[in-house]
Order: sequence, then structure tokens, then C-alpha cells
Amino acid sequence: NSGPQSLTIISTAVTITHSHSLSLTRGPPHDYITMKFLSILLSSLLIAASCVAAADSADGNEDNDTYQPLKVVFAGFGRTGSHSIAAGLDRLGYKSIHGSEIVPNILGSHSKMADYMIAGDVHGLLNETARMGYNATMDCHAVYWGNMWEMHKGNNDVKFIFTKRSFEPWFNSIASVRWTLMPITRYPWRFVAWADKVYRFSVSISGYNWFNGNVNATIGKELVVNTSGELSRKIHQYAYQQYFVKVDKILKEYPKQAIMFEIREGHGYRELCELVEIPLEDCPVDEPFPHVGSSTQMIRVGFFLRFVEIMMYLIPMIVVGLIYRRVGGAKKKQKSE
Repeated sequence: NSGPQSLTIISTAVTITHSHSLSLTRGPPHDYITMKFLSILLSSLLIAASCVAAADSADGNEDNDTYQPLKVVFAGFGRTGSHSIAAGLDRLGYKSIHGSEIVPNILGSHSKMADYMIAGDVHGLLNETARMGYNATMDCHAVYWGNMWEMHKGNNDVKFIFTKRSFEPWFNSIASVRWTLMPITRYPWRFVAWADKVYRFSVSISGYNWFNGNVNATIGKELVVNTSGELSRKIHQYAYQQYFVKVDKILKEYPKQAIMFEIREGHGYRELCELVEIPLEDCPVDEPFPHVGSSTQMIRVGFFLRFVEIMMYLIPMIVVGLIYRRVGGAKKKQKSE
């Protein structure tokens, strides 16, 4: 999996730069910033900027022929427990696909999947998902839950999991996650292939309207770039309200095919097993249900992306300044001679 590889590359790059900077600062003050240090720092940042693409290239051409039909659809909003539910389903023997796996591999193994999402092609997306061996879809796929419901309504072989969370904490959590990715909406990050595709991916899934199945790029950009704005809040409130109107009707008419799963109310393996029809004696009801997907790590990533963004501007300016200083010094030396 290239996700851990990418994080390893980032950590290594930052560690090398930090350790070299410490060694330089032990010398005289004029040695603090040298061309050698700048070259190492620039190389480290370029590695970090392209780490995902580099890690993906190793497995981007692999072809998994293990086709898996769709069995479980997470049909809730992001930041309502999708990561924990994915871990729970994996424990029950399913293979779930979460956004945390798509984004790091968006130029490699999951490139086609992302392309279908960017195009708003639900049928192509589901075919690619099944081809890759996933049978449980999570947060990013949940954008298209309305389409998937129309495809599988009344089919008890495909189960739907809806979730609930109070609007204010949910909206604030969504805003904090989108804040993390804010640097990739701007240049110079957009010059990096991985960042540009993640941006287009985010705009598409944010602007997808499950009421009519269309992608509104203008709305998508507004939600990604100005997440905490008043328009963004109104759009989220409207989607939130309409979601529960439709979900309540589905839960009443199709109680065997769909559930409202509430982790904060103590729901866990028992409720999941009842939905997917796993006998109670085979269900790990005595195990604590996973609680993963904290926003703390995302916030750390956000700070790192902003650090790299600053360095992308700062390093060229320092390099130009040093070159100008050396050229100017050489000219002065020639005149004095």
C-alpha cells in the first residue's frame, strides 16, 4: 500500500532537512544558510510534494481480477463515523473502500476510480470498485448514495447504512477537514500532479448533487475553497435537512435493507451483524467497536502542507537572493582589481 510509503517518504525528508539544519547551526552564523543546505531542503520538499505520485508508481499498474459485487453501502455524510464503520465491516470480512485509501493513491492504483468520481460517472465508478475487489463503499462513494439506492432499492443483497450527527459539530468537523486540504487549492501546490488531481476530485464530489445526479463545479469550488462561509453553511444545512426527509422514508419502507447506525448511541457489531444477517453466535459482539478517524492527524497534515507551501515561495526567493549576492560580490571584486 503506497499510503504508508508516502508518509515514510515525507517523514524521512523532513528528518533529513531538520538534522542537517542542526548540524549547520553549530558553525559560524554565516554558515546557517548555504547553497548546500538549500539544495538539501529543496530536494526534501520536492520529495514531499511528489511523494504520493512516486509511491503510487510502484503499484499503479497492478491489476486485481478479484471481482466483488456490491454488498454494503455507507450512505451517511463524511465525518459521521465512516472510518469506524469501515473498520467494523473489515472485521466482519468485508473489504471496504474509504477516502483515506483513495486520496494517497489517486495517481496510481486508484486513479481510475478517482477519474470516474471527477466525471460523476456512477456506473463506471461502481464497476471499477467491484473490479478492484471492494464490496463495501464508504465516505467518498456515499456522495452517490442516491443513485446507488435507486439501483438497488428492494434488493436485500445490498445493505445501506445511514448515520446521524448533530448539524453544528458535523459542519465544524467537515470545515476542519477541508481546511486541511486548503493549500492544494492554490498555486504553487496545483503545479504538483497529485495535488491538482486531489483538488479536482474534491471539487467534483463536493459539487455532486444526489438529488439530480449532476456535478455543479461552481458549488463544488465554493464548498472546497470557502468551506466555513455563509453560502457553504446554507448549502450544507439544506442537504442535511433533505437527507433526513428521504432517509426516514427509506427506513420505514425498507427496514431489512437499511439501518440508522449511531456510534454515539452505542451501536456496534450487534447492529451491523443484524443488518448483514450474520448469526449472533458468529458476531464479535463482545469486542469493542472501532473508533478511528480522528481529525487531529488531518490537522497535522494541514500544517505540513502549509509549511511546504511557504517553502515553495521562500526557497526560490532565497536562492535568487544568494545568486544575486554572489554575482554582485564577484563584480565588485573585479572592479576593485
